[in-house]
Amino acid sequence: MKNILFCLLLGFSIGNLWAQDDPAPAAPDPAPAAAEEGESRWSDFLPLNKEVAGDADLPLPLGIGVTVYDQEQDMKLKGNISLTAATALLQGLDPAAYGALSGATSTVTATADRVESDVETKLVKVDAWILPFLNVYAIFGEIEGDNKVVNAAMINPTSAAATAVVQSAFGNVTYDGDIHGFGAVLAYSKDRWWGTLDYSYTEADLSISSSEIKTYTLSPRIGTIGEFGDFKGAFWVGGMHQDVDERQTGSVTATIPGLGSQTISYDVQQEAEEEWNWLVGGSLDLSEQLNLAIEAGFGDREQVMGSLTFRF
Repeated sequence: MKNILFCLLLGFSIGNLWAQDDPAPAAPDPAPAAAEEGESRWSDFLPLNKEVAGDADLPLPLGIGVTVYDQEQDMKLKGNISLTAATALLQGLDPAAYGALSGATSTVTATADRVESDVETKLVKVDAWILPFLNVYAIFGEIEGDNKVVNAAMINPTSAAATAVVQSAFGNVTYDGDIHGFGAVLAYSKDRWWGTLDYSYTEADLSISSSEIKTYTLSPRIGTIGEFGDFKGAFWVGGMHQDVDERQTGSVTATIPGLGSQTISYDVQQEAEEEWNWLVGGSLDLSEQLNLAIEAGFGDREQVMGSLTFRF
């Protein structure tokens, strides 16, 4: 029961876009040819077709970075929750049926107002500028989070005791897992202004679910570059659209007084209540090779992202 991510915000390399740093730069002092040759790098074969960028200042083509991402949002159910557990448990913990808890099982349905989702990811991203306007990347890492099912209620049976058990079991479901994915960024710039369109696909394998969670993310951004003292940086605004293919099957454990731990299996489909939210962010080039970026999301989905990228 978790929207991932994410994700995600990991494809862009703001501040490393191919762009002129100044619309009317002063003519640089000529440098000796030997010094220019000494500055060549093994990765200079990328990006391909450099000529389409004209005299723009291209970024170093390869990058590796770390990203920490935290996100909170509400999810809505697509249909009802299917629950399977001991028949006596689902019938409201009738004392006369305690002995049957390890025997027959039943499947019932439940509903809920929403699922409050909080997720944190730690990721590694590797990327390459294949063309002056096209960056491709891959991501992998780990995820932790928790889901809170709000106002869960049994549809059949309607036992208050059974409903209390379900609310207790799903009141705070914690999980962890692995995440991986890939994406691409289209970029354009003119003078100090630029725009990007970032598309990513991720899969998450969670400890509480036997199914993979798939997320498709589209993030347009527009921004400007500038100088901050001795550093170059960028500022941008944008939006994020998340399309989540999220059907989870798994189980949780409810601790019942006098009965110990009891397992409840579930099958549920859900999606984000709102697919779009706003983004605002900034970045700073700490050196030619090192870039620090921070981005926040606002609206029905709130998020904070920080990344540190090394280019070569």
